[in-house]
Order: sequence, then structure tokens, then C-alpha cells
Amino acid sequence: MYRLGPPHILYEWKCYTPFKLKGALGNGSQRNGGAASTTDGHSFAFGNTLEGLRAVVFGKQAMGLPTDPPLDRRTGVGRVDATAGHYSDALAKGNLVHLLATESTGALSPAVILLLKELAKAAQGTDGVDSTVYGLGRSSPQSFFPHHLAAISSSIVRADALSIRNNAASLAFQLSHGII
Repeated sequence: MYRLGPPHILYEWKCYTPFKLKGALGNGSQRNGGAASTTDGHSFAFGNTLEGLRAVVFGKQAMGLPTDPPLDRRTGVGRVDATAGHYSDALAKGNLVHLLATESTGALSPAVILLLKELAKAAQGTDGVDSTVYGLGRSSPQSFFPHHLAAISSSIVRADALSIRNNAASLAFQLSHGII
């Protein structure tokens, strides 16, 4: 999503699976310095996705001396080599980039939740307009934030379920016709 400025504002929406067979522990190397972890999902929310996505989108800032060992993420001591991210040029020109990360489980990153809260405030303001059609059931959310939070999360899970179902149907067809 893109909003003309100045400054221009880019909302980069990403949805990744947290279920990875392989990944990096974020230990880095002596040659390249510190690295983002992509296998800490068992320790904290978005541990398999968000840190790596931030490195890809925003890049990494240099830290430490060239002779330092790779960054130890637990102590915060060590070296990280600078790398450009996908949006380094936009950031260098003074534009704003927001990473809105979600997972296929329906989990929403803090940035998505913050954006929804800001939109809810804007909709409730004196100049705000909320044209959302809320559900009529007793359990249906009746205000902006919980309604859209649930709608986005359930849409992600539904899309992932449909992808799995379609892939299963494709495999069944291929097996029944001897293609694989």
C-alpha cells in the first residue's frame, strides 16, 4: 500500500509461514558478522519470521568493530556488517516504510495492531467516518478495532486453508491420473 506525501508512505504487507524446516539461529559468522534469526519461534512470537523480514526490508546498520566477533543477540555485543534492504533507497530519500508482518496462523505483528488502533482512533474522531458493516450476532465485534483485527486474522487463516485444500486436490488429481 502506498500513500503519496510528502513524505511518501509505504506499507509493506508480508504474510509468511512460521513453520520452517530449516533456518538460521542468528549466530552470524566471523566473515559476515551478526545475522537475523529465523528459528526462534519456539521462544517468542514471530521468532521465525519478523527479524529476518526486518533485515530484508530495512537492511542492517553496521555495529561494532571489524575485529569484533559476530553479534551475540543475547548480550548485544559484537559486530554486524551493514547491508542494504529492499527499501533502503526509499528510506534514504526521507520516505516512510512500515513493515506490516503477519503469519499464516493469523498472528499479526505489533505494527499491524498499532496501525489498526490508529485507524480506529481516526474513525472515531470528529472528522472520521466508519462505514464498516458490523455483524448482527451477539458475538460479532461491534467496534472498529476488534472487528478488523478478527476479519484480517480470519482471512489469513482461511486463505491458507484454501491453499492447502487446493494443493491436496491437485495432488489427488495427479495421483489418480498417474502424473506423479
